[in-house]
Amino acid sequence: MFVDCLQDDRRDISVSRFKRHGILASIKISSQHRTVKAQVCLPEVPNKIKGWPGRIAEYESVMEWINAKSETKFTIDYRSRANLPD
Repeated sequence: MFVDCLQDDRRDISVSRFKRHGILASIKISSQHRTVKAQVCLPEVPNKIKGWPGRIAEYESVMEWINAKSETKFTIDYRSRANLPD
């Protein structure tokens, strides 16, 4: 869902191909604490996507919805690698 928020165009869901190198920098999963923590690198997004503010707002909304419904809590750090303020 995070990647979907950042895309310029919506992908064809009948094709399941992914680039070998993407924006995911790291992921840590704790089954004991029921958490998933990922770090992504927005500067790796091709062509320096225009409209980041709107896409990030969509991402924040999606994450709020997921975390409200899920016992496992998800966090994605997109700020540190892009040098965005907290």
